[in-house]
Amino acid sequence: MSPKNTLIDNLILEDINPNDYYKFDKSLMEGHVINEKLYSKSGCPNVNNFSILYKKEIENELKTLNEKYFSQESDLNKISDSKNNLQEYFLFRYGHKATELIYKPFYEKLTGLNCEHLNVSLKDSFVPGRLILFNRETSKKIKKNPQWDWRIAFSDCRDSESNINKYYPKNGGIYKWIIDIRDILIKNGVKIYLNSEIKKLNISEKQIKNISIASGEKFECKKIYWTIPIYNFFNLSKLKFNIVKPILKKVTVVHFLIDKKPINRPFWIIFYDKKFISYRATLYDNFSPNKSKYFRISVELFQDLSEKMFDLETRIFNELVITKIIPEDSKKIWSVISENSALIPINETKNYDTASDQFKFLEEKFDNLILLANRPDEKKGQIETLEKIMKLI
Repeated sequence: MSPKNTLIDNLILEDINPNDYYKFDKSLMEGHVINEKLYSKSGCPNVNNFSILYKKEIENELKTLNEKYFSQESDLNKISDSKNNLQEYFLFRYGHKATELIYKPFYEKLTGLNCEHLNVSLKDSFVPGRLILFNRETSKKIKKNPQWDWRIAFSDCRDSESNINKYYPKNGGIYKWIIDIRDILIKNGVKIYLNSEIKKLNISEKQIKNISIASGEKFECKKIYWTIPIYNFFNLSKLKFNIVKPILKKVTVVHFLIDKKPINRPFWIIFYDKKFISYRATLYDNFSPNKSKYFRISVELFQDLSEKMFDLETRIFNELVITKIIPEDSKKIWSVISENSALIPINETKNYDTASDQFKFLEEKFDNLILLANRPDEKKGQIETLEKIMKLI
């Protein structure tokens, strides 16, 4: 992904041959499952999938919140960042009923923790940040009000204008981009160490002098760019600081080939319901043309590091059938479980007070350390990382 920023677009295109990729400049088609119902027009949770009584209760709570914070001087994002935990944030943004029906059970499914114990920095993680409450025309009109716009989504994601270019390989899957970058870097003299682990940091008063990896090799450091959670840096450097290790969740991906065409429109679908172990399904065949008589679907879920789920592929396949993402008579031709994805750090509230201070402490202490890890007080994602990199070039 790249915003329509010439510098960043040029950076992206240096690493890929445009002829090998599809380019999308509109919003990607999203979908979701909530209250066991599939909605194929947006990834934002659709309140209309609940009872009329619950929908009215949510609408009234949102009206009350809008009236309370209606002043144009109210900085909603600043207020939300001041909340002590994720529960307080959801109540401020969506009210009690939406929090109880949607966000609380969803985050408990992913993290294993109650929202009261989760760091507010997770608010932008995992799901879009607005609710679907009205029909398509009403949504367009009401979103002209900044207060409603902050809480309410378009009922159809096609109504949202995207300023982001999306690239997807015509062949080979998104992993092709990583391979392309690797090959270009190696061609330009960059040495890449795979399956390696930093074992030691040798630091001075203001510099990181060198690092040692598991093989015993040592590397002098002119500059070091740190992209993984900074807990690991404190642990390796033996620096004393009030820091709590985040809970780590592994992302497991189950890949399928099936014989029947899945739902046509969405590129990806979020499972909000706690009863489903699936987090998100991606339907690649409607993203790039299918060259096989079979259809590809990948489903992500979060697991504890030592967790083993019995008959995982069958459970996920059944969830695809139950939610009508694939036809009821679909047959699984092939499947595989991949556990090579990155680990996801889950920050609890007990390290909330020191999270931003950790970054500040390290940046003031070392002259040659550039932190690219996810900050708790900033947006995170591919685009934000690219923008950080561009500022450093």
